[in-house]
Amino acid sequence: MIETVETRSDSGENEGKPPRGRRRARRVLVWIVGGLVVPALVLILLVLGVLWFAKGQDFAAPDWIKDRIEVRLAEFIPDIAINFDDLTLTVSDEWQPSLHLTSVRVVPPGTGQPVTLADVTGSFDPAALLQGMIRPRVITVTGARIQFSRDQAGSYTVAFGTPAAEEARARDIAQSLDSLTELLSQPSFSALRRIEGEALTVRYEDQRSGRAWTVDGGRLHLSRLGNALRLRGDFALLGGYSYATTAAVSVDGEMGSRAASLALRVEDMPASDIATQSAGLAWLGVLDAPISGSLRVTTDEAGIIGPLDGTLLIGEGALAPGNTRDPVPFKSARSYFQYDPASTTLRFDELAVQSAWVEATAEGRIVLADISDGIPGAMTGQLRLTELTTNPGGIYPAPIFLEGADVEMRVKLDPFRLDVGRFDLRDRGATLALKGWFAVEEDGWDVSVTGRSAEMSADDLLELWPQSALVKTREWVARNVLDGVLHNIQFGVRSAPTSRPDVVLGFDFEDVITTFLPSIPPIESASGHAELRDDRFVVTADNGVVYAPDGEGIRIAGTTFIYENTRVKRGPAEVRVRADGAIGDVLTLLDLKPLFLLTKAGRDAGLATGEAEIEAQLNFNLKKPLPPEEIAISYSARLTNVESTQIVPNQRFTATSLDLQGDTKGLRVAGTARLGDVKVGGEWRAELGPNAGGRSTVDGWLTVTETIADQFNLGLPPGALAGSGRANIRLDLAKGQAPTFRLSSDLAGIALKLDALNWSMSRAQVGAFEVAGELSTPPSIESISLSAPGLSAKGRLSLHPDGALDAARFDRVRLRDWLDAPVLLSGRGKGVAPKVVVNGGSVDLRRIDLGNSSGEGGPLTVTLDELRVTDTIVLRGMRGEFTNAGGLSGQFAANLNGVAPISGTVVPQRGRSAVRILADDAGAVLSAAGLLQKGRGGTLDLSLSPISAPGSYDGLLKVRDITLEDAPAMASLLSALSIVGLLEQMSGGGIPFAEVDANFRLTPQQVILRSSSATGASMGVSMDGVYDLNAKRMDMQGVISPIYMLNGIGQIFTRKGEGLLGFNYRLFGAVANPRVNVNPLSIFTPGMFREIFRRPAPTTN
Repeated sequence: MIETVETRSDSGENEGKPPRGRRRARRVLVWIVGGLVVPALVLILLVLGVLWFAKGQDFAAPDWIKDRIEVRLAEFIPDIAINFDDLTLTVSDEWQPSLHLTSVRVVPPGTGQPVTLADVTGSFDPAALLQGMIRPRVITVTGARIQFSRDQAGSYTVAFGTPAAEEARARDIAQSLDSLTELLSQPSFSALRRIEGEALTVRYEDQRSGRAWTVDGGRLHLSRLGNALRLRGDFALLGGYSYATTAAVSVDGEMGSRAASLALRVEDMPASDIATQSAGLAWLGVLDAPISGSLRVTTDEAGIIGPLDGTLLIGEGALAPGNTRDPVPFKSARSYFQYDPASTTLRFDELAVQSAWVEATAEGRIVLADISDGIPGAMTGQLRLTELTTNPGGIYPAPIFLEGADVEMRVKLDPFRLDVGRFDLRDRGATLALKGWFAVEEDGWDVSVTGRSAEMSADDLLELWPQSALVKTREWVARNVLDGVLHNIQFGVRSAPTSRPDVVLGFDFEDVITTFLPSIPPIESASGHAELRDDRFVVTADNGVVYAPDGEGIRIAGTTFIYENTRVKRGPAEVRVRADGAIGDVLTLLDLKPLFLLTKAGRDAGLATGEAEIEAQLNFNLKKPLPPEEIAISYSARLTNVESTQIVPNQRFTATSLDLQGDTKGLRVAGTARLGDVKVGGEWRAELGPNAGGRSTVDGWLTVTETIADQFNLGLPPGALAGSGRANIRLDLAKGQAPTFRLSSDLAGIALKLDALNWSMSRAQVGAFEVAGELSTPPSIESISLSAPGLSAKGRLSLHPDGALDAARFDRVRLRDWLDAPVLLSGRGKGVAPKVVVNGGSVDLRRIDLGNSSGEGGPLTVTLDELRVTDTIVLRGMRGEFTNAGGLSGQFAANLNGVAPISGTVVPQRGRSAVRILADDAGAVLSAAGLLQKGRGGTLDLSLSPISAPGSYDGLLKVRDITLEDAPAMASLLSALSIVGLLEQMSGGGIPFAEVDANFRLTPQQVILRSSSATGASMGVSMDGVYDLNAKRMDMQGVISPIYMLNGIGQIFTRKGEGLLGFNYRLFGAVANPRVNVNPLSIFTPGMFREIFRRPAPTTN
């Protein structure tokens, strides 16, 4: 092995003289050469003649010659003992004599340890021999042992012989060179041109590295040409490798000069062997590979070592500092470098590496630091890489070519740690700046790398991103990032030997085209930021546009994609959407595969127009195919300027602002809006999912005004609704079906009026109104109910296709306290009052108030169970046809108190209804009315005219041809008068009356009989007074005139029903058993004077 050579020069008082050590070495060399060779040459001269005969053949010297030569050598070199076994003389055909000694033993002075040389051969200058001088030309030594050593200070020594002797005789290289120069300067060696060493055993011990090498069969040749010296040597070494190492050394210099040039050429030398021999080679110590190449170094006259130039070819091996368990393999490398020991600087003109990971060529300079015992502890430098191609571990489908890189680094050798302060990768105008460290630990590599790039295209990022690194993240980027530019790219990798790497990646992007959900159009012109941290990959778009099919674009500022764990195959992902755009475009996206949200709700993208601001969240697993039911979605939005004709069919829905919320199960829209001209508010909920059936509901309120009846074709008469109030409404909508609705209100602020019933409710009053049905064409009212002051009704309503009323059927209508009956309203066209049909129930004429109704009323058909006229007079089974045009009027028929048939007419009068009742059996009618116990025959004509007091009428009664059979009051009267014949007549065939007339007032409590008369052939009666209907008591007075046929002549002087002669009477008490007072003397009082015997007749206002 060849290492840098250090020489020393002594100074002081011996300056100018050879140092003592140098003189001693020279003497030893002189002893060896002079004592061995010169005596032999003398001997040869003596036998020169013999040599003539030995030409061309070997001549073995006899023992006496060997003994003589050994004696002479002892005399010539007394300090050195030399002996040998055999001596052979050879003269070549060219007359070149040579001397061959075998088993030569040389014992230097003071050691006692012989140096054994297997063979020593010398050839001589024939011309000098002819002149009697012995001058060797070539000396060949075979089988010698040479020991080279380097101490901790880096000084080299050389010695010959056994290890013990070598240690004792070791001299440094400078001393050895001086001794050689002194020897070659002797005249006896002036003809010496070459000294050869063959089959040498060379041992090199290096105390610095703590290692030693022994080589057998080595060769060394020293040649001289004038003063020029050249040393050549070659060696072969078998170590613990699969290859053999060969080395060739060459040293050029001049006699008397310490300046020298040394060259070493090696073949397949382990990097660890060569790395320890110079500080400039220490960088090779991190490699496990064979090295071939050459090294050149020079020393000057002062022995100062100059630059080391190297050309190295490094074979297949690995970067394996500290015998790491995880070496980095490479195929080959080469290096052209120079090491300047003065500045401790390595300059690489070329450092090329070829491996499965990278192929690169670099140049630059490295400064060695922390040098101890000639070995650096660290290196700092800069390299520029060109022709850079990388594919570490085959992670790319094809190697990636990069334009180059600039590296600033510091390397600590033991333990190995590479700190990269700057590693700028350049490619296509972009720079990727890396920094970090790589340190060797017992179990592997400790790595920390961060990187940054100002700008890079998405394609470039994917080209640099290994397919096997962060597979799921890369797959997502490759699949979803279609185009764009990335800015401010940052990443970091932290990897410890026994733990999985932590990776951080972040970058800004702009003009990116990316997708976030299969089948959804990509986001275009996107800008934002992406980050990978703790296996969580997040992409946030600050700006971007999604174009729905045939749409104008939805802005998606703030939209975020989150891949929860990039190490989980088909792992969970989340998309948080923030977007704004046209409602139609948003709905189009929501109805695309795989969401189909509107289709599930039975709607389409034309559901509404307007603008939407949306926040949504989608959760799903990154797999293909992705079933829609495995996508969890929730969203909220603010909708503005909304307009739709589909939300409520056949109605224009508009809203300034609405709030929307939804998920995979349902959709909710809330706010205030207008349905046509009706102000509404509330929320719309739609069911989603495979079993939803397109169902949705609306729960809200609406403002009730007069326009609502027209807008929804409720069929209400004009003017029936006024004011403004609020109603609660619920709509149930289903795909392919007419919406159903239910509306309710307390009617506050609403005025209602039904002219047909002369009923109204003011805005200040409240009630309860509810209507339900279908918003079909036309709408169908399945139920309608009203509970308001003075009116309650419950029923259903149907409309004609043009929206006009078909029929309104009310199972029960209660109007104030005079109507309690089922009512049917039959439409007669728009704007025309409906026909009213009452079928059953009851009416109380005592409280009815219909006569002052305004407007054009419709016809009224009545079939009543009961029509109450007074507390005791009830018409049952009443049937009639009426009209309410200007007031209630019409014809009817009934049974008085369910017994006596009557018929009648109703006409409007003074805001109410006047009634005229006719009967063909007046007796039955009067009996049914409780006025008679029993009567028979006759006709009846009763007129009742309403007066201002409720339930009160002025009445006129006309009865003709009635027979009175049983009248308790009459019987009591006749009994009191002892008119036996009339009593017998009444109890027999009855008392006939041709005319009965009465003028009275009927109130709910009493009958005030202003005047009345009954006349017949048998008698005449007049009566006035009061009949208490509730107590069934009477207080009547009058005149009874017997034999009225004759007596009635005097009626011209009296009231009707009174004759010239008659009895004044008074009936009072219970109707069933009245008390009777008769004034017998009144019969003698002419009719004109009877008033003095009775009180005045009752009067009314």
